[in-house]
Amino acid sequence: MKILFPIMSFYPAQSGGPSNTIYWHAKELVGYNFEPFVVATDNDIIDPAIIRDKWTTLDQFNVIYTRNWNNKYAFNLTRAAIKKLKEVDMVHFSSLFYPPNMVIAIFALIYHKKIILSTRGELETFALSQGRPKLKVLAIYIYKMLCRKILFHGTSKSEIENIHKTFKNLGGCVEISNFMQLPDRIITGKKNQFLFVGRINRIKALHKIIEGFGHSEKFRNTDYSFCIAGKGDQMYLNELNKQADLLGLDKKIKILGKSIEGFVKEKIYAESKFLLLLSESENFGNVVIEAMAQATPAITSYGTPWAVLNENKIGYHIDNTPSNIAKVLDEVIDLKEQEYEDISEKSYKYVKDNFDVKTNIHKWVTIYQKL
Repeated sequence: MKILFPIMSFYPAQSGGPSNTIYWHAKELVGYNFEPFVVATDNDIIDPAIIRDKWTTLDQFNVIYTRNWNNKYAFNLTRAAIKKLKEVDMVHFSSLFYPPNMVIAIFALIYHKKIILSTRGELETFALSQGRPKLKVLAIYIYKMLCRKILFHGTSKSEIENIHKTFKNLGGCVEISNFMQLPDRIITGKKNQFLFVGRINRIKALHKIIEGFGHSEKFRNTDYSFCIAGKGDQMYLNELNKQADLLGLDKKIKILGKSIEGFVKEKIYAESKFLLLLSESENFGNVVIEAMAQATPAITSYGTPWAVLNENKIGYHIDNTPSNIAKVLDEVIDLKEQEYEDISEKSYKYVKDNFDVKTNIHKWVTIYQKL
């Protein structure tokens, strides 16, 4: 079975979670006699040795990195995808609002191809208000006319609810978590450190987190620190630095101003006590899985689909107001060593059982085969 995956950024690019998620997904499908075709732009592709504008083989599946005058509208990606449509059995999209996807979807229907669409958190209220809301309304209108012939995919209950609320006459809807290629666990001592890893953007509510640290007496009066790893909006980054200074936390909050990858990233996960993901809105949050794969539990917000952390007592799922953040910070700093170790080990086991792409890809294989 041949499946086309159109996506703006793709591995080895690191522009967002899907860059890696679709890579791991496609790689594992090959072992089940599927033939994935990934068409992407060369967005965030730094290595000049990577071939552009030509189909090549990556880990036994096919990929093309297209050069485009504008990667958001990506004329060459769209053209390559439409040309490849005639050869494939279905198309699996990773975004509702990426402009090329709407064009490719229309051609896929003309060619009578099966369509799967992963909404990736784009139907959350906060997410809909960002960017160009009016264009998103138009896109939703177009998808409403097509939705009977699309299988929608959400990664959580809240995402599935948003899909059903937006599209009344669905052709189908399925809930499956993101799967990942889990790294080897690094056994190391834990530092009294909280950690954020990801894109620096206001939607991540880092200003609320820093204010929460400012309200936390336990944080101020212990040797705990907070590390922010990532790059993105430089103006927002400058604002965060000023905020930390004004709160007198400049010695306790370390803003790296750069991304971390590979072993460096896994090590900082492993040696941190908790990951913080307290976004206003988040599709899934691959960083939560990455952290728990190193036995580092997470504190997440209601804007993320991680209520399971509370349900299974493997982390925290909270309201992201600064006062509430401070309250939870005080609580976790006060955890007894054995209490923390219990949460840590349970979070690690949960990820191994539920998010390892190697042991869970069969769930997608079944869906593709049924289509």
